[in-house]
Amino acid sequence: MNYTLVHNGNGQFVAPIPVSVFFPAGTTTVAVCVEAIPGTMGTELNSLEIILDTSQSPLLGCSCANDGEIVESVLYFCDPETVLPVTWLDFQAEAHPPSDEVFCTWTTGIEVNNSHFIVERSADMADWTPVGMVPGAGNSTTPRDYGLVDPAPLRGISYYRVMQVDDQGDTSPSVVRQVRLGGDGRLSVHPSPGANIFHLNGHEGGTVTIFDMRGRRVPFELSPQGVLTLPDAATGQYIAEVRWPGERDPEHVRIVVR
Repeated sequence: MNYTLVHNGNGQFVAPIPVSVFFPAGTTTVAVCVEAIPGTMGTELNSLEIILDTSQSPLLGCSCANDGEIVESVLYFCDPETVLPVTWLDFQAEAHPPSDEVFCTWTTGIEVNNSHFIVERSADMADWTPVGMVPGAGNSTTPRDYGLVDPAPLRGISYYRVMQVDDQGDTSPSVVRQVRLGGDGRLSVHPSPGANIFHLNGHEGGTVTIFDMRGRRVPFELSPQGVLTLPDAATGQYIAEVRWPGERDPEHVRIVVR
């Protein structure tokens, strides 16, 4: 069984993380060790996204997904040596062009004396403007989900973060997420499924890489107008990754070749 790993954050891991698992005859479960090196993750969010494409493993004999052949799971890591008032499990900011709003959602694992959260927005990652406030849980040891909608976001590229405020007024930030609204729009591809020729939107200014579901690079051609050609791609699913200068987190979009 082969799968793809997408790592977000600065954490380092003990030995290479395997990208394939072998199930001996008569065995239904196999443990995969993913061990982070203590002290390497700092205070920012670290995660591993595991993407399994069961269509690439015909010997499985079945699909593991309810609505397709892609199964995705995310593992979150935090440094036990770093004591923080909030353990961040996730933070996402997503543009919704039909309503011209940005949805911010985040999840905490542990909260200690946590008063509230302030969602902030910036056009340049230097000057930050408060968008809204959400009360915290105070003290909690179970995952908690939060959300806030920015009804009047900036056009084009902007950045979002959540500032956590404890009972003493001290703060700690989440990771920063980039959002595109209007103009070129979010990263997208169409048509998908398609026959080796697609149109990629939202990649301008970034570096594009195409991977198959086993994490191998796939040759491609990309015109200045965004016409993406995968001349040698077989039927299946692929991942387009775009990285922008100065940005830590890349964006991904799935491409289906029929």
